[in-house]
Amino acid sequence: MIKRVIEGGTLMNTLDKMFYNPERNRWSVDYQGHPCELHCGIGFELIVGYYCLKCTLEFGNCWYVITEGVRFNLNEKQGYQVIL
Repeated sequence: MIKRVIEGGTLMNTLDKMFYNPERNRWSVDYQGHPCELHCGIGFELIVGYYCLKCTLEFGNCWYVITEGVRFNLNEKQGYQVIL
């Protein structure tokens, strides 16, 4: 389900930055200044513009998320805003 994240210019939840750590071959979030590794099957909300998508992190030939039955490959050089 897609829902609005920002209403009236005010963010409704706290965002975390999700980034790729090539040394560990894992996606992580910056939690209070410390990296926290994410694992397959973890659910979160991915921020896309003014919307957030409920996603599940998965790994096959590469890291990807599944939302609403659709697979999106993650770009390892890109950071993402997420709500855990």
